[in-house]
Amino acid sequence: MNTSLDIPSANDDAWTLAEGLRDGFPSVLRFRPGLKAFLGDARYSRRLRVTWTYPEDNDSGMPSSDESNAMRPLEDQLVSAFEAANAGVLAFVFTHRGTREWHFYVDEAADLSALINEALAELPGLPIAFELEDDPDWVVMSNVLESVRETH
Repeated sequence: MNTSLDIPSANDDAWTLAEGLRDGFPSVLRFRPGLKAFLGDARYSRRLRVTWTYPEDNDSGMPSSDESNAMRPLEDQLVSAFEAANAGVLAFVFTHRGTREWHFYVDEAADLSALINEALAELPGLPIAFELEDDPDWVVMSNVLESVRETH
């Protein structure tokens, strides 16, 4: 566990893209391998999953380019808000069959509702849902890193 160093900004950090099949449909995982040095960081003991559900208008289940473009401001706004308040870090994004999920590790003391409401105030009517879980050891992120390593 490394809590003495600052975690790089999601906008400045290196990201890796992994593509595969899940249940016979394409999936895309975008993740930050550099976060391995921060697994279990005590500052961020909960995992927030933000899920955007979109129509499956094609055989792949992947979002259209218009839908992907519509999702970009959500990610940008949440990353900016969480990083500015030192309230969380975006670890990975998973897209598969009608959903895109952003997984943030967040500070348990942060007022997430206020941060999210302020960050998304200019983006009304989004088809999103939130789920918050305790994950002090960053088990889900560890599994992401391990599964990608095993398949490559």
